[in-house]
Amino acid sequence: IGEATPFCIIGNSGYGKPILARALTVDSSIKFALKTGFLSFDSTRVSANDVGYPIDVAIFKATERTLIEKRFREEDLKEIGAMWGKKLKEGILDIPENWIDDMISTPDSTFVNSQQ
Repeated sequence: IGEATPFCIIGNSGYGKPILARALTVDSSIKFALKTGFLSFDSTRVSANDVGYPIDVAIFKATERTLIEKRFREEDLKEIGAMWGKKLKEGILDIPENWIDDMISTPDSTFVNSQQ
């Protein structure tokens, strides 16, 4: 783990990796990294049937030479998952639509019918 790769994924990573790659840097705080890691897990969980709870988190405090471990169950993070879903939908609604307006306002007769 370093400047070019500020995270390591264990297991199914296809759905959650883009979140980590877009958000995490080597300078991210541990709190930001844990929140981002959860969002990555949650995105993978809803997209892949082989991913689920619990989430085991381990934090090594180098200066104290101690390891902190915690297991999170679905009930522990249910509200956070719901909040993530709501914020994601709000973010999508906030994306400008001018780039699709012309396409949507085109008469239906000009659309290609894929069933023909």
